[in-house]
Amino acid sequence: AMLQQLDPFTNYISEVQIENYRLVYEGKYNGMGVRAKKMGDYVTITEVYRGYPADVAGIRVGDQILAVNGLDGKGKESEDLFQIMRGMPRSSVVLTIARPGEQGSLQLTLERDEVNIPNVPYSGMVSDSVGYILLTTFTENAGKNVREAFKKLRSANPSLNAMILDLR
Repeated sequence: AMLQQLDPFTNYISEVQIENYRLVYEGKYNGMGVRAKKMGDYVTITEVYRGYPADVAGIRVGDQILAVNGLDGKGKESEDLFQIMRGMPRSSVVLTIARPGEQGSLQLTLERDEVNIPNVPYSGMVSDSVGYILLTTFTENAGKNVREAFKKLRSANPSLNAMILDLR
């Protein structure tokens, strides 16, 4: 009712939309620190960010999410589960996972935190004169982070004369 009285240029932005905005534009979100995608019937962990709640709890790449806070994960899309897994820092979420090669399931309680996804997760030399920079997310600090990685490579490797910029 309150929104109906506002001008036509005013929009309601939900908490989920705010989190999505922060992830896309700032590379930040409140959650566990994982990347995952649906593989078969379950969402499977494809990347774990070091030092964040999932890493601290021992979650590994390949773990399948069977349930989140008791909600069955079978047939769910990754975004459906991420909406539940994201939340206020210091709040907890309970994951039930299946680990490849192990019998049964594991139940882990994680405390959410603010996760900062690095724009440049890796940079290094591929030969004596060729550098490599991996840019995975395009947030407002992406250019600055690439420049810093390049300067660091150049100062440590004076023979640098070519650069591979991986944008995959």
